[in-house]
Amino acid sequence: MALSNPTPIELNVFEKVIEEVRKAEDKHPVWPRDPMRQAAVVAEEAGELLRAVLTQIEECEKPRMSVREFISLNHDIEKEALQTAAMAIRFLVEREKLNKHLQQQAHLVESQMEENS
Repeated sequence: MALSNPTPIELNVFEKVIEEVRKAEDKHPVWPRDPMRQAAVVAEEAGELLRAVLTQIEECEKPRMSVREFISLNHDIEKEALQTAAMAIRFLVEREKLNKHLQQQAHLVESQMEENS
């Protein structure tokens, strides 16, 4: 399935997310088998994203925040958002692998049942 007319900005974001997925796979090649642990990894990254956003909100309320500080905080938010998206993609990829495996197993069982009838 092709993406339907992504904008250049969307393509850029998708590329960054996939790059983050590859970095994560290199750093942590073993992904948990248990879906609860997989979801916990995604939730942990989402928590870090929320923390980065809250930090930016708190810092923006302080007087005399420099543009450089704001850019740095914004960069932290983007980094955490990319890591969250990357972990969500890893989660979804594992779901797809499991679904494919289950479909293959179901097909095998159906074939064996037909042979035995």
